[in-house]
Amino acid sequence: MRQMVMNLLENDDDMHMMYLTKIFNDPQLAKNFQSFDTDTAESLLEVYLHDIYAMQSRVSLMLHNVQNTESVVMLRLDTKRNYLLTVDLTLTLWTATISVSTFITGCFGMNLNSNIQEVDYLFYIVAFITVFFPIITVLTIKKKLENRGISMSLNAK
Repeated sequence: MRQMVMNLLENDDDMHMMYLTKIFNDPQLAKNFQSFDTDTAESLLEVYLHDIYAMQSRVSLMLHNVQNTESVVMLRLDTKRNYLLTVDLTLTLWTATISVSTFITGCFGMNLNSNIQEVDYLFYIVAFITVFFPIITVLTIKKKLENRGISMSLNAK
């Protein structure tokens, strides 16, 4: 549409042909276009052209705003996804380390004759290992991951 209005403004013959009422009232004007001025039609078309430019600018600005909003929303979704992955990794790590302690407890809980029950302080040693092994393992893995740049903090931002 903008290109059509610009072409119309550039072509003087087309501008003169827009005065249909003048040409209808005086058919001789159709042969000699230079006898009347087209300033009024040019002014109207320039106003329309200006409005077209303004609308085009507003549409472009809105499109840019929509794209920016989409980028912000995608960044927020990525942040939430990364947070959920961190929670999943933390829970998986705790589950894996606690399952080792559960296995050890299960082995000692079986009613098998192994003469282990006769060793003094073995109960306290096993209890200490099953309690502190998961904690020490999780802290060690967390530190190694943080050294590699993977944060395991669960602070939602």
